[in-house]
Amino acid sequence: MNEFEKPSSPYKIERIAKLPSIINESSGVAMINDSTFWTLNDGGGKSELYKVNLQGNLLSRIEIPNSSNIDWEEVATDAKGIIYIGDFGNNNNNRKDLRIYKYNPLLNKTDTISFSYHDQLAFPPAKTTMNFDCEAMFHHNDSLYLVSKNRGNKTVRFYKIPDKPGTYKISPFYTSFISSMITGATMDDDHKRIALLSYGKIYFFDVTTQNPMSLKPCSCMGFARNAQAEGIAYLKNNSILITNEQGKIFKLNPKK
Repeated sequence: MNEFEKPSSPYKIERIAKLPSIINESSGVAMINDSTFWTLNDGGGKSELYKVNLQGNLLSRIEIPNSSNIDWEEVATDAKGIIYIGDFGNNNNNRKDLRIYKYNPLLNKTDTISFSYHDQLAFPPAKTTMNFDCEAMFHHNDSLYLVSKNRGNKTVRFYKIPDKPGTYKISPFYTSFISSMITGATMDDDHKRIALLSYGKIYFFDVTTQNPMSLKPCSCMGFARNAQAEGIAYLKNNSILITNEQGKIFKLNPKK
């Protein structure tokens, strides 16, 4: 059952730039400020982050120490500027080394947050229960929130994990039926809305309580189906930035 209302598009979609060629498979994006952002390449790429402005210019690149890019899928930041890199792509549902790198740019230091899914007993499980892939993450307060890609039975799962180094077993605190595969997640600066990116749509949830987080499906809108959009981030004015694996940068501005 579809829980989302379909509004007439609340955003004006504008293609604003193209990513530098070194970023050949952008799979996540996190804002540094309203004019620059971090992005990274998908699995198999170098263990690097790229700082890019809204004109598509490469400003800097950082090699992340003590890390490897098995399947990097997402990047997020916290209020202190700490960077979290999600090495948790798991298309075949057979990985036992899922992790999030916690990188401190000031100290040039990397810690590791390792995790497993509490209810995964087989590697891989049956195709109908392949719910252990993730490409979406955002930071809120002292935690990271992961959103599954919803293979198998099309159930999107939300997980919460501490942002501190350690080893954790995680269980979903919220689920929602969404037919599209989720590829990115972001939370607005007011902590009142979450946007999930998929192949073809953006899904919005209202945050009804903060701790523990309660969510309510709000609306969805169509977005370019002919490209693999995997990076999404809110800007301060509730605009949204999106990148795709074909190197395009889009900005979604709220309609007045």
